[in-house]
Amino acid sequence: ADKDYYANVKGRKTHDDGTSPTAPEIIKDILSKELDQTSTLPGASSYDDWRYAFCQNEKINSKQLIENLASVSAYIPRFDYQGNFKFSEIPLNPSSTTLNPDGTDSENHTIKDSDVIDFSFGRTPYEDIVTKIEFKYNFDYARDEFLSKRIIDIDTFVCYDIDDEGTVEGYNYDYYGFESNSVGEGINHDERKLEIDDDRGKLIRDDATAERFMTWMLSWYSQQHLTMKIKLPLKYMNLEIGDIIDTDKVLGGIKPYNIDYTSKSQDIAQYQSFLPYFIITSTNKTLDSITIECTQMHYLWATTAIEVVDDVIK
Repeated sequence: ADKDYYANVKGRKTHDDGTSPTAPEIIKDILSKELDQTSTLPGASSYDDWRYAFCQNEKINSKQLIENLASVSAYIPRFDYQGNFKFSEIPLNPSSTTLNPDGTDSENHTIKDSDVIDFSFGRTPYEDIVTKIEFKYNFDYARDEFLSKRIIDIDTFVCYDIDDEGTVEGYNYDYYGFESNSVGEGINHDERKLEIDDDRGKLIRDDATAERFMTWMLSWYSQQHLTMKIKLPLKYMNLEIGDIIDTDKVLGGIKPYNIDYTSKSQDIAQYQSFLPYFIITSTNKTLDSITIECTQMHYLWATTAIEVVDDVIK
């Protein structure tokens, strides 16, 4: 009775083929069995092969557990204004069909310049740019330590090439004023390294999921994102957090940081396109208007490595 015992068991949502569940499947199960809440799983997704497995061996608030799961996924789980629980997905490559869940363009998801009451713009912090990620996962509850680690930097992630004119195609260090070395070497990535060695790593045991999560995180944080705060009339009251929107033209005719966020070919990042779509991150609805905050989408990846050598993704 004075010893600790550990067991290797299948989780309660493990599939019949032995694969672990997705984040929405786990969250839906928690909502149903612990909270007596109903929810609907999202449809087919680019993230269906992200698999999670963990042991919750200590008491935790259900909201905190769901937030922890969301932090290592590409989903924004939330209650909508009608009290329905939803999973909003951060898409890898949004298009015009992403503007409405039913696959059709919606007038209320395209912001008309003539409707805008007020707007302002900014950028995600320069200090948040990441060019290297070290992720520890596959937690051993007996040893109280992580058993696995993956490391990736932007030079490994980006496939460098030189076009016919001798121009280097890869990560654009000059765009952010980084001093780079030769092709394929880049900068001292440890100065912009994100080390993930917290509870997020306890939720993933699968190597492929770990790599997909890392490449997704690196493709998001390797660039600054344009942010917008837009005040709109009540006709846009249906907009919610997680919705994808676009605009019919550059608002006020002002290109922030010389970014034409209506263009479908804004390749100032060279290897990564800046897309003409925004994801809503917050809303503030009053009796006479709605104010949204949104972040510009970039082309994202969630891939696995060609090979892993000494825990470094190649």
